[in-house]
Amino acid sequence: MTASDSRSVPPVTTVDMHALQEAMGDALVGMKLSQHHDRIEILGEDRAKFLHNLCTADVNKLSSGTGTEAFFLNAKGKTIDYGRLYATQTSIWLDLEPGRASAMLKHLDRYLFRERVNLHDRTAVYEHLHLLGPKADEWIRSLIDVPSDFPVPSVAEITTPAGKVQIRRMARSVWPGWDILVPQDSLASWIERFDSMAGRWLDNNVIESLRVEAGIPRFGKEITEENLAQEIGRDALAISFAKGCYIGQETVARLDAMGHVNKLLRGIELPANASVQVGAEIRAGDNLIGRVASVADALKETPSKRVLAVLRLNGGSPGDRVTIATDQGVCEGSVVTLPFPST
Repeated sequence: MTASDSRSVPPVTTVDMHALQEAMGDALVGMKLSQHHDRIEILGEDRAKFLHNLCTADVNKLSSGTGTEAFFLNAKGKTIDYGRLYATQTSIWLDLEPGRASAMLKHLDRYLFRERVNLHDRTAVYEHLHLLGPKADEWIRSLIDVPSDFPVPSVAEITTPAGKVQIRRMARSVWPGWDILVPQDSLASWIERFDSMAGRWLDNNVIESLRVEAGIPRFGKEITEENLAQEIGRDALAISFAKGCYIGQETVARLDAMGHVNKLLRGIELPANASVQVGAEIRAGDNLIGRVASVADALKETPSKRVLAVLRLNGGSPGDRVTIATDQGVCEGSVVTLPFPST
């Protein structure tokens, strides 16, 4: 049995909110996210200026230890990719969805001329864990001195015998938690330390339910190359409306001046027995207003299913009733704002 398979206690497989909150209060709770992200490290004196000109975030204002979400757009304002940027003293890290590093490196390299910038794919170098709950806060602060108001997102580095470890304040659910990036060859020892403290891992179904409940989008699911940045509802977290010129800015500025987009990422609450598939049509009356991007069991006492989808506002506003085609027939649900209500 390998270290990554050994567990001192069974994993948390329940999607009951009260049981999960109880586990978080009594134990160290974590997620194994090793396969969930690609990452690129950008080095060189011009790294901030270079990225600033290519994405929606105000990268020039990032100081060491801070982070931001960002959209990378084409000239028409459509999304090329979406990720998170973290600034350290020596570089900026870009976290992306699995399999996205190669395409993003080609995109970045296309605009690299005389800038003093070096691009490196670090996907295979680091493994990824996420911890959440009060016990996680205690454990992290036993490793590194971070302030009680350490914002989301932010990053700090510690040096260990196995190499540098990044500690990031990050929300992968409605509860802020901690990402830990560890060198690949030291992952087993970190998991052993976690297990020795009676840590409890969340299984993949619970992890997905947490993401859907919080309305956290992923590129390739809720975000596609057909989306405009403002359709995802991350404006305050990922878009600077005051920064200078960047690729796609004209479209972003025009939509901001108009005051709204025609579509927006929403949640849909469905009966627990709804057998909904990704890609299923969502209709308001006879009108097609979107397609299912993600579906997961609800984290609440009353069972239900929850869907994330980018919906047309005409028929897809909070409180509207919609129908979704399933193998068993048509299922009816209610549109809600994100994050989903917890009760």
